[in-house]
Amino acid sequence: MKRLAGSQNTATVSLKKRKVGEKKNILTYDEVKQNGDSILKVMNYNIDGLGIDLLVRTKACIDIIIKQNADIVTLQEVIEPTRDLLVHILTIAGYENKSSSASKCSYFTMIFIKRKSNLKFLSSSRIPYRKSNSQMGRDILTAVITIDGMKVQIVTSHLESTKSHSTTRCKQLKEIFDDYLFAKDVNYPVIFCGDTNLSYNNSVGMSDERIAL
Repeated sequence: MKRLAGSQNTATVSLKKRKVGEKKNILTYDEVKQNGDSILKVMNYNIDGLGIDLLVRTKACIDIIIKQNADIVTLQEVIEPTRDLLVHILTIAGYENKSSSASKCSYFTMIFIKRKSNLKFLSSSRIPYRKSNSQMGRDILTAVITIDGMKVQIVTSHLESTKSHSTTRCKQLKEIFDDYLFAKDVNYPVIFCGDTNLSYNNSVGMSDERIAL
């Protein structure tokens, strides 16, 4: 049985710049705020747009999103009917839809950004996977923002599903690592959050993943 309102994770991220090799201490939200660091609260949520009782579950998802009050919300498994409802209610709740162009997939990803004085939207783009042809229409959605003047890129995706696509899935993850998280020409923080579907890899053995990466 699928969970009522999908699967979600919320994290508070400190964007303090550290020197190479500097110890990364774990701080509470209040401690980070007291230090004067820029803080982003990021929520990632697969809203399970393919299940039953769609309207009930979508409203439950929206209630959770509003309650969490994150600065950035990245979503997976959105479909057109739920998209309209999400945009309508979350706009009233103070969010802006920053999902560039339409996806080729029948269910897709979205990014919402909270309207705040210290949070500015710069651009967004939806990019097909170049190194691993998706048979499911999956792509990479990005948004570039500034928080307190610091540039940050948000990246989200829904990697290829099912056990039989473990190799493709790992190639997609590697592409995200290479082109965004570890890209040599990127000198600003990049945050990736999405549905990786890597749990499927447990059934075929981690050796597949190591080879692909």
